[in-house]
Amino acid sequence: MRIGALTIEFKVLASLKALVLSNVIEEYRLRIGALTIEFKVLASLKALILMPLPQGEA
Repeated sequence: MRIGALTIEFKVLASLKALVLSNVIEEYRLRIGALTIEFKVLASLKALILMPLPQGEA
C-alpha cells in the first residue's frame, strides 16, 4: 500500500515537474526568439551605418 502511494506521488511530482519545465522552456524559447530578432535588427542597423556612403560625383 505504501509503495503504491509513493509511486502515485512520484508520478504526480514528475508530471508537475514536466509542466513547470515545459513552461520554462517555452518562455526561454520566446526570449531567445526575441533576442534573435533584436540581434538581427541591430546587425542590419550596424550594416546600414557602416555601409560606405556613395560619393557624390561633382
